Amino acid sequence: MPPSRLRSLARRALGRVPIDYRRASEPDPGPEALAACVDVVVPVYGAAAELERCGESLLAHTDLRRDRLVVVLDGPGQAEAEAAVVRLAERGAGAVLVFRNPERRGFVASVNRGMAASRRDVILLNSDTVVTARWVDKLRAAAASSRAIATVTPFSNNATICSLPDFLIPNPVPGGLAIDDFARLVDSCARREYPRIPTGVGVCLYVKRRVLEAVGPFDEEAFGLGYGEENDFCMRALKAGFVHVLDDATFVFHEGQRSFGASREERLRAGERALRRRHPEYIPTIAAFIREDPLRPLRERVMAGLEARPLGDDRR
Repeated sequence: MPPSRLRSLARRALGRVPIDYRRASEPDPGPEALAACVDVVVPVYGAAAELERCGESLLAHTDLRRDRLVVVLDGPGQAEAEAAVVRLAERGAGAVLVFRNPERRGFVASVNRGMAASRRDVILLNSDTVVTARWVDKLRAAAASSRAIATVTPFSNNATICSLPDFLIPNPVPGGLAIDDFARLVDSCARREYPRIPTGVGVCLYVKRRVLEAVGPFDEEAFGLGYGEENDFCMRALKAGFVHVLDDATFVFHEGQRSFGASREERLRAGERALRRRHPEYIPTIAAFIREDPLRPLRERVMAGLEARPLGDDRR
């Protein structure tokens, strides 16, 4: 949900009762074994140039001897995106599974198709992102830090409540750094605290298989247009006793808003209506999180690390 809309809805939610997103149903669920392997689900609709960039980063920073890419091309008539998907599959050495929807079914259906093709933990990844070194390993470690965790979201320049350096807004990569250099800085400043957040952010979202089995996939009927589907899923997980966390050691770049085009406003409003009907606690919960801003010390630590770097170090 765009930052301006989040702030507006949050103001209107003052005085309403939020849900306790910090508390799991088990008082001390403890850690669990690392997932042996992960499927990265990438829904694709247009935005071929961004997909090429995303694909390059996936090939560079994902262990395709262990993990797998699941690409879902949403409908025909996407010649440039199709060509980019074919190139990615060819270079993926058998570790890229491609699905092609015979007609456009929408973002949520495409995500669900990718998740249904897997029996592993999954990472949902927008096609206009750029991943960075050891991103899967670090998200896996965060997910395994507690059995109560349902989803893990990394820091990003453009991921609303998980945005860095400024909260709730799209940011350029700060300090003139290259994406990989800034990701190294984020990692070096991390304490692996994995603070709890009220909802994951679908830009890049690690989802445990057992949570999918417990609460079901994304709701295509209510959120088929896109926007709000991961928030609905995360609220269902909270109500089932799970929690959501930020991985403070991982940074994923997000270009933002490359696939929805002119239909974005329609999708946004439809998603808001569905969320309000299903989860009246959602906006008050987000409002309380925005007021408290518990991630501020983590962001400030990264920016302090940036200020402490020698001038010209790793700059473009």
